[in-house]
Amino acid sequence: MRAKLAVLIAGASSPPPPPPRPFSPSRRCKQPTRLPLPKPVNALQNGGGGGKSLPLGRAWPAVSATLFGAGFLLGPLLDGIHSRVGLQVYANGALDLGPLHTHILVRSTAARPAIPSFSIRFFRDDLISSCLLMPAQVPPLLGLFYCTVGLLQLFLDERVLPAKSKATGSPRDTATSLIVLALFIDLSAEMYRAGVPSNVEAYVLFAVAEFVWLFLEGSWLGFAISCLVGVACPLGEVPLIKLFECWSYPNADVLLFGTGLMSWTTTCYFVYTPFLVNLARLLKSRLAVDDAGGKEE
Repeated sequence: MRAKLAVLIAGASSPPPPPPRPFSPSRRCKQPTRLPLPKPVNALQNGGGGGKSLPLGRAWPAVSATLFGAGFLLGPLLDGIHSRVGLQVYANGALDLGPLHTHILVRSTAARPAIPSFSIRFFRDDLISSCLLMPAQVPPLLGLFYCTVGLLQLFLDERVLPAKSKATGSPRDTATSLIVLALFIDLSAEMYRAGVPSNVEAYVLFAVAEFVWLFLEGSWLGFAISCLVGVACPLGEVPLIKLFECWSYPNADVLLFGTGLMSWTTTCYFVYTPFLVNLARLLKSRLAVDDAGGKEE
């Protein structure tokens, strides 16, 4: 009995529980704020033609093959703009398509007779078994050129911080850069045919090339790549001319390692680069998206 009374007294002496606090809107549970995800390193700051934020991944063989095929087919046509005015001369294996003059076959070291000019001309020996006819060299070389420059740009897109480039890789930009390239090559060919001194033509073409870079590219990284291509490709022509005798410049104004070159051809390679950058990014935006879709399925 005494134990029960002690419990009742202890319960009565304990303070009552505090009353519940009134509801306040400020006490609502706040949703955690989501921080914006960082932009992928390989995405262009200007958006650049959808799909470039995806890595190249397993799509690189398809991109490489397409770039090579584009250079194999399109490259000789652009090359023929210069050949039709006699800027570069192919000693053999020439192919004339309308006003365009380009190269198909390369002869062996044995001397060959002169070939008359036809609308479509190719070389064929009477005794094929006694002569070695090498496969076409210039179209594969142009395909390798397209593939190398294009993959180099895609590699830099994924490894280097993005640059504010106007070469977004959209179909419109790619077509525009191709038209500008063809017009630039035609301008240089017409100036050469008109007999403009090579130093004057070089000054004009260098100025036009700078404007083309500003109009089509606009980034310092693109300028550096264009300069690299513009210097490396004429140097790469030296062994092709000196060792393999693929072509020659009859009115060369620069002698490099005993090989005659044209000083202003570097500007043509310079203007070539924005087109190859656009083409590579366009192909990646299509083929990398297809590859990613196949993985998800």
